[in-house]
Amino acid sequence: IDYLEMRPEISESYPTTLRGTSEAALIDPAPAALALTVGALGVSDVAGATPSTEVASRSALGRAGWPAPFSRHGPGIAGAIKPELSAPGGSLAYDHALATVVRDAELELVAAGGGNSQARDRRLETCVGTSYAAPLVTRVAAAVLNELPDASPNLVRALVLQSVQNPPFAVALTGGTEGERRQLLLDLVGYGSPDIADAIASRDHRVVLIAQQSIPMNGVHIY
Repeated sequence: IDYLEMRPEISESYPTTLRGTSEAALIDPAPAALALTVGALGVSDVAGATPSTEVASRSALGRAGWPAPFSRHGPGIAGAIKPELSAPGGSLAYDHALATVVRDAELELVAAGGGNSQARDRRLETCVGTSYAAPLVTRVAAAVLNELPDASPNLVRALVLQSVQNPPFAVALTGGTEGERRQLLLDLVGYGSPDIADAIASRDHRVVLIAQQSIPMNGVHIY
């Protein structure tokens, strides 16, 4: 990740650097206006701890729920919020002894094996990437379609988006105005992570009303 500045405080400062570099800006097809674009979030606050070894010189880049350092930032076309959503994709570690960024199994996701050429015989392996975050959002969209088979693409999109949970990164932001912090949040992780339960159903204290209709000029719908 060339844009990162290798210094001890990188673990906390990288989100600002990430947003400020064009090297991590969206690339096709992520800017597509009608598509839901997904960013990656970290999954752990600690690095260097695995069942077989411990590396005390490593620290995680960010914390659980923070934007991954390899996730790309918005905005999209005409200032659109991109990525709209984020999901776990893992993170990287900074090794203070080596003064460089390294991969660390503690910060990665467990996935089906076979992708690593050095471990073809493993059923499971650890990996990082936005490619692991996107299927988690796809699962939520698929659950909406399963619940509402006749739903239009716009309705699926709307139900996924209205189910988001505010990411932990939101409460960690400091400095600047409230508006500046909000824009940084939207540019790096979008509106948050979708919740499958809220996407497909109402709850006792949260009701979602659905109407796939049009409202004529000077008309009104009352529910």
